[in-house]
Amino acid sequence: MATRKKTTRGAGSGRRSAATGAKASLRLDAVLYPRRSIGVAKDAFSHLAEIGISKDGGWFVISFSGMSKAIAARMPDEFANYVLSVTVAQP
Repeated sequence: MATRKKTTRGAGSGRRSAATGAKASLRLDAVLYPRRSIGVAKDAFSHLAEIGISKDGGWFVISFSGMSKAIAARMPDEFANYVLSVTVAQP
């Protein structure tokens, strides 16, 4: 199960030229999603946002920052889909 939270802040000075400083976060159940799958997804999405991974109890918390507003609303869902596909493809 995945849960997401979206917030935004003012224009940032991220390394991505189209970055607006938009932020979002995602929580993934640590029982269902291996840390390895999340790392693979982080590598695949790193050109779109700065991605942080932490653990909160039985959840992985993935934070996204420095991305454009155009993708901010979709980023948590797309990232979760990618993690799921990696988990299924590489159990």
